[in-house]
Amino acid sequence: MLYHFHLSGTVDQPDDGEGHDFLTRAAACREAVRSTGEYLRDNPQTALNGGTLRVEVTDSAGHPVFAFVARGQSTAWQRQNREPGPDLCTETPMPLYYMNIYNDDVTMDPEGVELADDEAAMARALIEVRALAADTVRRGHLVGHHRIEVTDAERKPIGSVRFDEAVTISA
Repeated sequence: MLYHFHLSGTVDQPDDGEGHDFLTRAAACREAVRSTGEYLRDNPQTALNGGTLRVEVTDSAGHPVFAFVARGQSTAWQRQNREPGPDLCTETPMPLYYMNIYNDDVTMDPEGVELADDEAAMARALIEVRALAADTVRRGHLVGHHRIEVTDAERKPIGSVRFDEAVTISA
């Protein structure tokens, strides 16, 4: 039997072709869901930030058989706590931070890492300092004043974490 797929909502694309031949109605419904997924993969903006995509399947006589609706919607928490600004699903670049190591040698971070904010950068530095400190302890020593200095994209200091601040030593 022939079935037609009509897209509507944020986009409007009626099926003006000859239709698609499926053995069963269930097969046509599955194809509607599968093709909706493909369409959204290639056109994600269709359903982001409240957009809607509706795929309606009709038989050869034009009678509705099945409808599949995809809609992007913020959660209640996001809507309640949303500050004015860009859409929730809009990509915005994260700030770049450098983790410069000051131990027996000075190693300036040549690449940096993108992190959410200064707090995330300092948390990452703490993790890195603990890893470096653990490595030096495995080699039999620990120098407390060795540190990682965190700088922003312009290489302005954000803060630093010393080895002796990253661990608690108990007697």
